[in-house]
Amino acid sequence: MFQNLLIALALAMDCFAVSVVCAVIVRKKAAGLMLRLAFLFGFFQALMPLIGWALTSRFSQQLQAVDHWIAFAMLALIGGKMIADSFKEEEKPSLNPENWKTGLLLAVATSIDALAVGISYACTGYETVGSLGWPLLTIGVVSFLMSILGYLLGYRFGEAVNRKMRPELLGGIILIGIGLRILVEHLGLLAALAPVNNVPAAPDYSAQSAWFTVERGASADIFYICSTETDDYTLNGKDCHFANAVDTASCASITAEMKGVDSLLSGNCNFYSPYYRQITMESYTDSLLMHERILVAEEDIRAAFQHYLKLSDRPFVLAGFSQGAQLVVTLLKGMTDPVYERMVAAYVIGWYISEEDLAASKYIVPARGATDTGVTVCYNSVRSPDCINPVISGRTAVGINPVNWRTDETPAPMENGLTAHLDTLSHHVLVDGYTDTSYIMLPYFPDGCYHKFEIPWYHDSLRKNIQDRVDAYFRH
Repeated sequence: MFQNLLIALALAMDCFAVSVVCAVIVRKKAAGLMLRLAFLFGFFQALMPLIGWALTSRFSQQLQAVDHWIAFAMLALIGGKMIADSFKEEEKPSLNPENWKTGLLLAVATSIDALAVGISYACTGYETVGSLGWPLLTIGVVSFLMSILGYLLGYRFGEAVNRKMRPELLGGIILIGIGLRILVEHLGLLAALAPVNNVPAAPDYSAQSAWFTVERGASADIFYICSTETDDYTLNGKDCHFANAVDTASCASITAEMKGVDSLLSGNCNFYSPYYRQITMESYTDSLLMHERILVAEEDIRAAFQHYLKLSDRPFVLAGFSQGAQLVVTLLKGMTDPVYERMVAAYVIGWYISEEDLAASKYIVPARGATDTGVTVCYNSVRSPDCINPVISGRTAVGINPVNWRTDETPAPMENGLTAHLDTLSHHVLVDGYTDTSYIMLPYFPDGCYHKFEIPWYHDSLRKNIQDRVDAYFRH
């Protein structure tokens, strides 16, 4: 309940600011106009999360890619016209809040970024419209009340503003400022500039203790990046959101994953897996925090990979699961031609490859079959498209069936009695027949999101496929 109130207050700040602008421009205490604007702002602030929630399963990638740009463009156009008109000798303001169309346009423009709230609701356990009732009501009521407060304050101080500057100029600046804030937040620019505090010491990758390695005398290696095995904890008396990669005791679960994956996937390959300052599970509940903190993990993995390239001159397979897969994408984006020539294949397991990722790197080449090399394998398993977690895989533009290694919808029977086929629209693997619910872990993995099983369900197929691609690499 408290979290819903905080979300509502955050969304209502734009309503408050625009209502101040409207009152300053109108210069009169019009109760009907005030209530009408407050209703429009409250209605659309509540409606947009519902739309985002409803469209998440199919269109989360498209929504997240454009919603902030649309909001910015609308507010910048309105604000820019207001600023330009403020220098004209006209008594009639260019922005007339008393016009229904103007109020509607402002309400839509300031609420579009709330689509992202609905997307987050979809992946945190809100599975029915009924379950959204209280959060949406809270957002609507708070936005309504904050709009009234903003209008009253704008009216109260409007005359003072008018004596110092034209209200259209102030209003235009505020609207453009709101648009810029929406754009900057959604692009993660603030996260890139924000300081990251209480970070453990970086691993020294020249030390054996920074690695889990298994040398088998093989002609090819697997470079594996672990998934998230760390929760928030206390370090030096403060909250810490990164694994302490130099503390063996605190990395026990990470070591267990390394050993498990090596036994399941490596076969005859050598195995290299670096300890790194992975971000905690809780970091993924907020996209801005995730983008801010993942920079530390990226720094470690880049350093580890560069050291690995000095240790071995053999062909390699890049692989990672979940956060590890996210970091595999990072490595692919920073790859060079000489390194790419050594890459047998990359396995992005339980994470997405977006259209932007494909455009950003010529080295991300989606796999089309079982033995192509220099390619990237990507898959995410769900029961149906409405079970997709948008944070983990909602933006993916790439998918392949890890049972039959096809990119069409041909179904493939699995050894555990389940059936998997690729949904070519969402690029997710749809798995039929699984009825157990003990895997559910809210808010991260809701019912029907089979993220936990990406390696356990397919490990035999993965191990064989890795070897098949290694063999094909050497045949070429």
